[in-house]
This record gives sequence, C-alpha cells and structure tokens, in this order.
Amino acid sequence: MRFFWNALRMTTIFYVFLIDTYAGTTTNVEPGDVNGLIAAIRAANSEVPPFDGPDTINLAAGSVYTLTTGFTEQEEPESSGNIGLPTIATEITINGNGAIIQRAPSLFADGGPDDPCSGSGMKFRIFRVTPVAPSTSARLTLRNVTLRYGCASGTGSDRDGGAILNGGRFWTT
Repeated sequence: MRFFWNALRMTTIFYVFLIDTYAGTTTNVEPGDVNGLIAAIRAANSEVPPFDGPDTINLAAGSVYTLTTGFTEQEEPESSGNIGLPTIATEITINGNGAIIQRAPSLFADGGPDDPCSGSGMKFRIFRVTPVAPSTSARLTLRNVTLRYGCASGTGSDRDGGAILNGGRFWTT
C-alpha cells in the first residue's frame, strides 16, 4: 500500500509540473527597452508544441518604446513589408499599462508632422500577426497600449496595415 501512495504522489507532482509548463511565460520589459521587447516577442515565438502556452509581456507603466528602425522582409520573411517588431506567430498578450509603442517621429520629421508616411526615414508598420505554419495559432491581444506613427508602404499587401497587419487573430482592450 505504501508503494501505491508514493507512486500516486509522484504521478500527481509530474502532472502538476506538466500543467504549469503549458501555462506560457510572463516577461516584464523595462521602461523604453525596445531590445527587451523584441527579445520577449522572439522568446514567445520560439516555444514549440506542446509546451507553448499563451505568453504575456508586461510593459512598464506610462513608458514610451520608440522604434528607430524596422525589420525588412529578408529579416522577417512573413512580414509583407517592413515591420518594427518581430512577427507575432504565437499567442501573445501585451499588457501596456498605459505605455506607447511608436515609430520614431524623427523618421518622418522632414516630411511633415501630420503624415507619418512622409519623409525620408524608413517606413514600417508596428506589428504583423500571422501563423508561420498551418499548425500554429497567431493571436495578439493588446491591453491599454497606444500604437503611434506606423506606416505601411510599397505595393499590394505591403501597403496594408499601418500599425498592425493582421493575418491571424487580434484583440484590443
């Protein structure tokens, strides 16, 4: 009987460990740390089934994350044009806590303050949401975050989605 209870207890601990592993990860990003935000998205995207629960990224309250350059289609093949942050390819929630994610105003300053697609600086949208394989689920949930100055340029689908180009699922609250 003692062996049975010890085996049952070990099995229960093992299952609790597995359930906890599927829960995803939570990452806190320091104020204004764009590289930290990029790393958090890449880490969430790198998880593989069956250990790929929804991930949460918490931005610092009231902080501004200014993107000064974007990724090209060669760097992010699923992007359909230039993007400021890595493609969202899994289930990610970003808790903004009143933060702002923006394309740097200096990138369009010489073209006029009212049109973020004017000027000579690099043009890019902020987010692209798309599954990178048929078996994956891409979902971005934004909570209490402002996106500013995104700009999609080019031809065809490259012009779609100034702040977010959504090919997956997208929620905002």
